Amino acid sequence: MPELIAAAIYAAINRCAALWQEPSLPAQVQLRWSTRLRTALGLCRPQRAQITLNAPRLSAAPELLDEVLCHELAHIVVYQRHGRTAVAHGIEWKALVYAAGFTPTTALSAPGTTPTKERPLPSVTGKPHRLVRHTCPVCHSQRLARRKVPQWRCAPCRAAGLEGRLITEVQVAVP
Repeated sequence: MPELIAAAIYAAINRCAALWQEPSLPAQVQLRWSTRLRTALGLCRPQRAQITLNAPRLSAAPELLDEVLCHELAHIVVYQRHGRTAVAHGIEWKALVYAAGFTPTTALSAPGTTPTKERPLPSVTGKPHRLVRHTCPVCHSQRLARRKVPQWRCAPCRAAGLEGRLITEVQVAVP
């Protein structure tokens, strides 16, 4: 792991630990790099406080490192505070990610890579429903929702000093 990336990782862990008032977090976290992860940028095993990062994809998009680490660290903190009763991407997790300055998301694609498979939201009635695709015009990251969410912004573009406003496109998904 290059020294600059290592410094960025430990700075991000320390920042989240201070922000979430978890001073013991940096000493507990175990970091691993993997070339075997295919679609995910990171993977967390909160019971072990272990985070595995996708080396090839994060090397291609180092600007996503802070957001991926925040996402995975939030899983560890939620597990430590609430145990197995907490939902993986539930309210507690979302609150920690928001507090760190990111928009909670479960599917983040690195620019220049094939996006993860989009799974349409299930239709309860069996009829086709409307989905709104939110796309960043700069880095082309995407998010799907059932409605337009005007407060979403692209975190990497915002970090680069850009506005980060997403373009919306309505589409109909089959059940």
